[in-house]
Amino acid sequence: MTIYSQSNKGFTVIELFIVIALLGLLAVTALPKFSYVSKVTQKNSANATAAILQTAINNAHTHWQATGHSAIVTLEDNTHVGMSITGWPECIAANSCKDAGMATAEKCHDIWAQIMINPPLAKAAPCLGICQYLITANHTSCNFQDEQGKGNNTIIYNMMTGDITVASKNSHLF
Repeated sequence: MTIYSQSNKGFTVIELFIVIALLGLLAVTALPKFSYVSKVTQKNSANATAAILQTAINNAHTHWQATGHSAIVTLEDNTHVGMSITGWPECIAANSCKDAGMATAEKCHDIWAQIMINPPLAKAAPCLGICQYLITANHTSCNFQDEQGKGNNTIIYNMMTGDITVASKNSHLF
């Protein structure tokens, strides 16, 4: 036999509404902070990936210089890289070396996938949620936009100059 006393009373409906309202208010004020942290993390990830790509591009350029400006260089892992006339990776010799001096999505994909070790998954359109970067090409540049092309950061590789830059829609973050 259980005896209930007045002290075993639960919360009233008004008290529950007040607690829920306070939790909602806290969530609304904290959400912009989490959004900012997410954007900073994405920017840092793009910068780190760009640095890895730059290192791989510079490595291929060094091989080009060491081989007397050969049109095709062989990297340590036996990858044959077609070089631009200025000595920067333009294509992977076994796959996409046509239309010299012009960037194509196929060339950009091959450079991304073959020059870096374990790169993030990147594809040309459509990505449809299976890749981290969307690849597009523009004249002599390869563009790798994060989050399947919907993100805030684009890694840009110029195959004529070897320059790698990260363009951000949220440049005010840094």
